[in-house]
Amino acid sequence: MAGLNGDALMGILFGTLILLIGFVGTFHSVKNTKGPRERAFATQSNLVAWVAIALFFSTIYFLPDPYNILIVVGYFLVFPFVVYRVCSRRLLIRRMEEMHAAGHKA
Repeated sequence: MAGLNGDALMGILFGTLILLIGFVGTFHSVKNTKGPRERAFATQSNLVAWVAIALFFSTIYFLPDPYNILIVVGYFLVFPFVVYRVCSRRLLIRRMEEMHAAGHKA
């Protein structure tokens, strides 16, 4: 531990804090689902998100300087569309499950 400076310790602390917040957010995202199809979709999309985030940070770290900047620019161009698509699909699944449940009550 003698080789770690203040910046490395702060990086480890913030990294741990970010991972903890991510795990809590993932847990609540799956917990707050309304039905089995939405729960399966939330679980699958959260798993894909964790893998994508790990790949994103790995490529930024291991690629040389001009290419890792292109990865970041590409991420910020694509990210809003992916979030919109996932949220729309989850809302569609939720509405379909509500309509299916209402149809069985009538």
